[in-house]
Amino acid sequence: MDVLLGMVRNVCAFVLLTTVVNNLMQGSVYRKYIRFFVGIVMLVLVINPIMSILSMDVSFQDNISKYIEDAGRYEIYEEIKMGEINAANDIMQEYEKSLDRSLEALVKKHNMYVVDSKWDIADDYSEDNFGDIEGVEVRVSASGKVDVGDISIDEDGNVDMSAGTGSSEKKLADKLCEEIAETLNIGRECVRVEVLI
Repeated sequence: MDVLLGMVRNVCAFVLLTTVVNNLMQGSVYRKYIRFFVGIVMLVLVINPIMSILSMDVSFQDNISKYIEDAGRYEIYEEIKMGEINAANDIMQEYEKSLDRSLEALVKKHNMYVVDSKWDIADDYSEDNFGDIEGVEVRVSASGKVDVGDISIDEDGNVDMSAGTGSSEKKLADKLCEEIAETLNIGRECVRVEVLI
């Protein structure tokens, strides 16, 4: 807007000046040359602001190009972030497999087999506690297989695979809880073991 206002001001001032000069040179031989010169100067006065506006357009195009580049960078950032998430998930899966192998070795010392295990591990890779074991539930059996008779269903429809658990199984479960908690360096309350007959 300032560019157009400046152009109008310059053209008005120039028209006033040329009118005065034109009136002073009323019958001069050089009048057609002066009019030609005045026409060229008038074109320059009008074209100059238009050229500055066009150079702003180049700046505008530069801003658009920069925006497109930034959008491309954002896409690359998102791809890297997804790669980090996928890598964290892969690491978590391998970590759980490693924990399962350690758990199987620990339980095997008692001539038992892991039937099922469920890990509660901090999985937000952006946090400091990523990979910390927050809890584990383990079901073990002496045979490595679960007998259909060991499974019961309560009135709510929940499956209980420890229906026949007696006092010796309870002592073994407590002992395994202690060993697992000590091995994993977590609190005893974070470990739950069910011994299946």
